Amino acid sequence: MSIAESGTKYFQLQEFQLKKVFGDERNMLASLVQTSDDAIVAKTFDGIVLTWNVGAERIYGYTPEEMIGTPVAKLIPHGSENELPRVIEKIVRGEKTEHYDTKRIRKDGTIIDVSHTVSPIKDKNGKVAAISSVARDVTAQKEASQQSAQYARSLIEASLDPLVTINPEG
Repeated sequence: MSIAESGTKYFQLQEFQLKKVFGDERNMLASLVQTSDDAIVAKTFDGIVLTWNVGAERIYGYTPEEMIGTPVAKLIPHGSENELPRVIEKIVRGEKTEHYDTKRIRKDGTIIDVSHTVSPIKDKNGKVAAISSVARDVTAQKEASQQSAQYARSLIEASLDPLVTINPEG
């Protein structure tokens, strides 16, 4: 048996095992989304929440029952209201949106930092039918980075010896 035949047999076995466990690819993908630690949310072009996974519940504090059918805008802090419409317009026009960091509001009113990615959800004809977003709470990482920078500044400011920086040219 050649390496190619062996590889093909391996993938056929994997596919068989996945179908046995999940039934089909759709169920596997649904499970992947529902169990992710990241907030994975589908919304209409008007920003109405269509789906809300356990990661979104953990990050934002709202249950699916509280969010599905309501505007996702309730998560956007004052002063950032134009962010969502701008991103949705780009998606609808077929433009690529870059991953970005932003702020969101939890149910308890806490403002958190999130790393955010927005993508189109296409129908069976390839037309953009809805919007998906994936967000990860990066508040702890941002705070740790700020504390580290503040600590470094305090060391420099408290130093009794003068510090001199020199660039490569001298």
